[in-house]
Amino acid sequence: NQTTFPVRVFKLLGVETLIVTNAAGSLADGLRPGDIMIIKDHVNFPGLVCMNPLFGPNDDKFGPRFPAMSGCYDKGLRSSAMEIGKQLGVSELMQEGVYAMVGGPNFESIAEARLLHQLGVDAVGMSTAPEVLVAVHCGLRVFGLSLITNK
Repeated sequence: NQTTFPVRVFKLLGVETLIVTNAAGSLADGLRPGDIMIIKDHVNFPGLVCMNPLFGPNDDKFGPRFPAMSGCYDKGLRSSAMEIGKQLGVSELMQEGVYAMVGGPNFESIAEARLLHQLGVDAVGMSTAPEVLVAVHCGLRVFGLSLITNK
Protein backbone atom coordinates (compact mmCIF):
# COMPACT_ATOMS: atom_id res chain seq x y z
CA ASN A 1 0.00 0.00 0.00
CA GLN A 2 1.50 3.32 -1.11
CA THR A 3 -0.02 5.20 1.83
CA THR A 4 1.55 3.03 4.50
CA PHE A 5 4.87 2.14 2.83
CA PRO A 6 6.62 5.21 4.30
CA VAL A 7 5.66 4.11 7.83
CA ARG A 8 7.57 0.85 7.35
CA VAL A 9 10.51 2.80 5.94
CA PHE A 10 10.41 5.03 9.04
CA LYS A 11 10.58 1.91 11.20
CA LEU A 12 13.63 0.63 9.31
CA LEU A 13 15.27 4.07 9.71
CA GLY A 14 14.84 3.90 13.48
CA VAL A 15 11.87 6.24 13.92
CA GLU A 16 10.12 5.55 17.22
CA THR A 17 7.16 7.96 17.13
CA LEU A 18 4.74 8.78 14.32
CA ILE A 19 2.70 11.98 14.34
CA VAL A 20 -0.36 11.89 12.09
CA THR A 21 -2.58 14.82 11.18
CA ASN A 22 -5.73 15.26 9.18
CA ALA A 23 -8.54 17.63 8.34
CA ALA A 24 -11.85 16.36 9.65
CA GLY A 25 -15.50 17.26 9.89
CA SER A 26 -16.99 17.64 13.36
CA LEU A 27 -19.87 15.50 14.55
CA ALA A 28 -19.55 16.63 18.18
CA ASP A 29 -21.43 19.61 19.56
CA GLY A 30 -18.30 20.93 21.28
CA LEU A 31 -15.97 20.83 18.25
CA ARG A 32 -16.03 23.86 15.97
CA PRO A 33 -14.10 24.70 12.80
CA GLY A 34 -10.62 25.78 13.83
CA ASP A 35 -10.52 23.50 16.88
CA ILE A 36 -7.87 20.83 17.27
CA MET A 37 -8.98 17.37 18.29
CA ILE A 38 -6.33 15.15 19.84
CA ILE A 39 -7.21 11.66 18.64
CA LYS A 40 -7.70 9.25 21.55
CA ASP A 41 -9.16 6.41 19.46
CA HIS A 42 -10.51 5.69 16.00
CA VAL A 43 -13.05 3.68 14.08
CA ASN A 44 -11.61 2.33 10.83
CA PHE A 45 -14.69 1.63 8.73
CA PRO A 46 -12.78 0.42 5.64
CA GLY A 47 -10.88 -1.98 7.91
CA LEU A 48 -14.15 -3.49 9.09
CA VAL A 49 -14.73 -4.78 5.55
CA CYS A 50 -11.18 -6.15 4.97
CA MET A 51 -9.72 -2.99 3.43
CA ASN A 52 -6.85 -3.10 5.88
CA PRO A 53 -3.14 -2.47 5.17
CA LEU A 54 -2.28 -5.50 7.34
CA PHE A 55 -4.38 -7.85 5.20
CA GLY A 56 -2.34 -10.64 3.56
CA PRO A 57 0.85 -12.39 4.63
CA ASN A 58 2.46 -10.95 7.75
CA ASP A 59 6.08 -9.81 7.69
CA ASP A 60 7.27 -10.74 11.20
CA LYS A 61 10.19 -8.30 11.03
CA PHE A 62 7.65 -5.47 11.38
CA GLY A 63 5.33 -6.93 13.97
CA PRO A 64 2.91 -9.63 15.11
CA ARG A 65 0.20 -11.15 12.95
CA PHE A 66 -2.62 -9.68 15.06
CA PRO A 67 -1.51 -6.42 16.72
CA ALA A 68 -3.79 -4.96 19.40
CA MET A 69 -5.25 -1.58 18.50
CA SER A 70 -6.46 -0.74 22.00
CA GLY A 71 -4.46 2.23 23.18
CA CYS A 72 -2.92 2.87 19.78
CA TYR A 73 -2.74 6.63 20.40
CA ASP A 74 -0.08 7.14 23.07
CA LYS A 75 -1.63 8.43 26.30
CA GLY A 76 1.57 10.17 27.42
CA LEU A 77 1.88 12.11 24.16
CA ARG A 78 -1.81 13.08 24.36
CA SER A 79 -1.35 14.33 27.91
CA SER A 80 1.77 16.31 26.94
CA ALA A 81 -0.10 17.95 24.06
CA MET A 82 -2.92 19.05 26.37
CA GLU A 83 -0.37 20.48 28.82
CA ILE A 84 1.42 22.36 26.03
CA GLY A 85 -1.94 23.73 24.87
CA LYS A 86 -2.54 25.08 28.39
CA GLN A 87 0.92 26.65 28.51
CA LEU A 88 0.32 28.33 25.13
CA GLY A 89 -3.12 29.57 26.19
CA VAL A 90 -5.00 27.65 23.50
CA SER A 91 -6.52 24.87 25.59
CA GLU A 92 -10.03 26.13 24.78
CA LEU A 93 -9.37 25.12 21.16
CA MET A 94 -8.22 21.60 22.07
CA GLN A 95 -9.97 18.46 23.25
CA GLU A 96 -9.63 14.72 22.88
CA GLY A 97 -12.00 12.75 20.71
CA VAL A 98 -12.70 9.73 18.57
CA TYR A 99 -11.92 9.93 14.85
CA ALA A 100 -13.64 7.80 12.21
CA MET A 101 -12.18 7.00 8.83
CA VAL A 102 -14.67 6.44 6.03
CA GLY A 103 -13.83 5.39 2.50
CA GLY A 104 -14.79 8.51 0.57
CA PRO A 105 -14.22 10.19 -1.83
CA ASN A 106 -17.59 11.70 -0.94
CA PHE A 107 -18.64 13.43 2.25
CA GLU A 108 -21.16 11.70 4.51
CA SER A 109 -24.90 11.86 4.01
CA ILE A 110 -26.96 13.33 6.84
CA ALA A 111 -28.03 9.82 7.89
CA GLU A 112 -24.43 8.56 7.85
CA ALA A 113 -23.25 11.51 9.96
CA ARG A 114 -26.09 10.89 12.42
CA LEU A 115 -25.15 7.18 12.64
CA LEU A 116 -21.46 8.00 13.24
CA HIS A 117 -22.38 10.48 15.96
CA GLN A 118 -24.59 7.87 17.67
CA LEU A 119 -21.63 5.46 17.59
CA GLY A 120 -19.53 7.91 19.61
CA VAL A 121 -17.53 9.45 16.77
CA ASP A 122 -16.46 13.07 17.30
CA ALA A 123 -14.81 13.78 13.94
CA VAL A 124 -14.78 12.08 10.55
CA GLY A 125 -12.37 12.02 7.63
CA MET A 126 -10.91 9.83 4.90
CA SER A 127 -7.37 9.14 6.11
CA THR A 128 -5.09 8.42 9.07
CA ALA A 129 -6.26 4.97 10.21
CA PRO A 130 -4.13 2.92 7.75
CA GLU A 131 -0.95 4.72 8.75
CA VAL A 132 -1.77 4.27 12.43
CA LEU A 133 -2.48 0.55 11.98
CA VAL A 134 0.89 0.00 10.32
CA ALA A 135 2.71 2.17 12.88
CA VAL A 136 1.24 0.17 15.76
CA HIS A 137 2.08 -3.05 13.92
CA CYS A 138 5.69 -1.79 13.71
CA GLY A 139 5.80 -0.91 17.42
CA LEU A 140 5.84 2.87 16.94
CA ARG A 141 4.26 5.29 19.38
CA VAL A 142 1.50 7.29 17.71
CA PHE A 143 0.17 10.80 18.27
CA GLY A 144 -2.70 12.13 16.16
CA LEU A 145 -4.33 15.49 15.60
CA SER A 146 -7.44 16.43 13.63
CA LEU A 147 -7.93 20.02 12.55
CA ILE A 148 -11.68 20.53 12.52
CA THR A 149 -12.54 22.18 9.21
CA ASN A 150 -16.33 21.97 9.11
CA LYS A 151 -19.43 20.84 10.99
